[in-house]
Amino acid sequence: GMNGPHPDELANILSDPSHQPILLTAANSTYYVNLLWPIGLATHMAANAESPLNGDSLYNLASTGGWTLGREQNGGAYFNKLPIVKLTRAEEARVVRIAEATYRPCCNNSTFFQDCNHGSALLGLLELGASEGLNEDQLYREALAFNSFWFPDYYLRTALFFKVMKKTDWAEVDPRVILGFDYSAGGPWQQNVAAALDRIPGLIPPAPGGGAGCGV
Repeated sequence: GMNGPHPDELANILSDPSHQPILLTAANSTYYVNLLWPIGLATHMAANAESPLNGDSLYNLASTGGWTLGREQNGGAYFNKLPIVKLTRAEEARVVRIAEATYRPCCNNSTFFQDCNHGSALLGLLELGASEGLNEDQLYREALAFNSFWFPDYYLRTALFFKVMKKTDWAEVDPRVILGFDYSAGGPWQQNVAAALDRIPGLIPPAPGGGAGCGV
């Protein structure tokens, strides 16, 4: 939620344009979900014509019905409507390629299928990063950093899984692998990571069962 005082580094983010780099912390990560969410939801991309959001369910998703901060009653009215982030054709293709290959633990949908606030926020992050000239490797690293702060219980366990089961340090794991379906989508994560760790007696407490909350 966005209630309470803003972290100092975000106090003026909506009123004063800044070229300062993003400083992502455990304390401000939730604010970045809400700041990036409308960017991903509303930014126009030609590829969004093929988005699964285009259909009868548009106004009934967490990413649309849950967005209550605009003038419209439902965030679905803003989907793919505004030129917030300007992307070249190549930059948009890069965004879509990564969005279709990255997932989040609250569901089994890709970032391109932005049916919740975390999906919209990550898509917005990719759009901003691509518009700033980040290449694919940089965008994947950025996406993993944000997902890790948004879903810390999951990614801490994933890091432990790779350390214990694969003998690989977190810094050495390819973000493409971590963000892919097998290790970031909710269902496969429960099978591939949580279940594997649970088989090691006394290693860690039980894994989180429900998905992360997806509201303002």
